[in-house]
Amino acid sequence: GQRVDSPAEIEAAAGWLLAQGVPNVVVTCGARGAFWASKTTRKWAPAPVVKVIDTVGARDFFNGAFAFNLAAGRGALGALDASIRIASAKVAQKS
Repeated sequence: GQRVDSPAEIEAAAGWLLAQGVPNVVVTCGARGAFWASKTTRKWAPAPVVKVIDTVGARDFFNGAFAFNLAAGRGALGALDASIRIASAKVAQKS
């Protein structure tokens, strides 16, 4: 029941999840980009500025790209950067 909208609230919620034993947290934030947190690392990945045409499926594109990039060995931060670029490219196209 915790509201998470501002960057500070997102970071606090991620910290709470980490304290509960969740090893990694990623939060997508639309046009603001995405946030990654682990016990040792925190990173905001800003979204590229694009003309938004259609947001349907953007989170699916992000999640799929994130999983693919992790499996390809690019690490969490590399996956974060690639995934935000892919999701941003998706919203600039009609579904």
